Amino acid sequence: MASLTSCSLSKYSLTAIGSERNYCYPTAINSQGQVVGNRGEQAFLWDRMRGLRNVGLMSHTTSSAHGINDAGIVVGGLDYGGLLHASVWQSNGHFTELGTITRYDNVAYDINESGQFIGNYHHADFGYLAWVDTGPGIKRLHSYGQSYATAIYNVGQIAGGATTRTGFHAVIWTIFGELRDLNRRSEYSIGYGINDLGDVVGDAYDIYGHETAHIWLADGREFDLALPYSEATSINNRGEVTGNFNNAAFIWTQQTGVVSLNRLLDESGQGWSLEKAIAINDAGQIVGMGRILGSRYDRAFLLTPHPG
Repeated sequence: MASLTSCSLSKYSLTAIGSERNYCYPTAINSQGQVVGNRGEQAFLWDRMRGLRNVGLMSHTTSSAHGINDAGIVVGGLDYGGLLHASVWQSNGHFTELGTITRYDNVAYDINESGQFIGNYHHADFGYLAWVDTGPGIKRLHSYGQSYATAIYNVGQIAGGATTRTGFHAVIWTIFGELRDLNRRSEYSIGYGINDLGDVVGDAYDIYGHETAHIWLADGREFDLALPYSEATSINNRGEVTGNFNNAAFIWTQQTGVVSLNRLLDESGQGWSLEKAIAINDAGQIVGMGRILGSRYDRAFLLTPHPG
């Protein structure tokens, strides 16, 4: 079984996002270190220069942000009459509302550097169904039932989960809607992140029915991290994977295996317990959730690796 060991990975400095009583949940980070997420019922955008601010229209009671690209374009959802509509916020403040496909919620979840984005809408019969928008409009992604798109990378391949002929499995779609089943052994699996090489991370059931962090590489190799009730959440183009196990955030590489992020903090993280790693960018910066010793409140954090 894999274990949360220490190793020669870089140390990280920690920056808190938001305040102790101002609950923020980060969902994505771009290569510039801009972070998006949700604060109560409002989407937020954070960076070092301007700090924390709302995204979207303040007159709406509910908004959510789930993805951001390097141009600063944010995707998510915005409340209209009790339904979430997929929405895009440009870095210049312009806003596009994509509406709903059915009379249920529709939310955009990720965007790549070409401006292609993905999302999921609710269907009365199938539950959630995945879609892609490459410019001409929203197009449903193929599945045999329920599907969920989670991430899109720059060549246009999309990671997520879909009902296949043999179960609900981690999949890759092309922007043309073609589906490739990544599952080989598990009854259930789902992909949460994808990099430009086509490597996918997520989780899959083990032989005991426990969800365990799983990595599917584009060259056909698979890594089951063998940590019960764990998940792999994100992967960057350097092959660094973030994940969570037993209420502890970790990083994984092929060279080091699983390493607890709590053991890699410098003095800026003194007193913190890093509980959840959510996303990693190509600079190695990680966003997630943790708690300071003695506090009753979870807080968002940004980890930045030391140079070298």
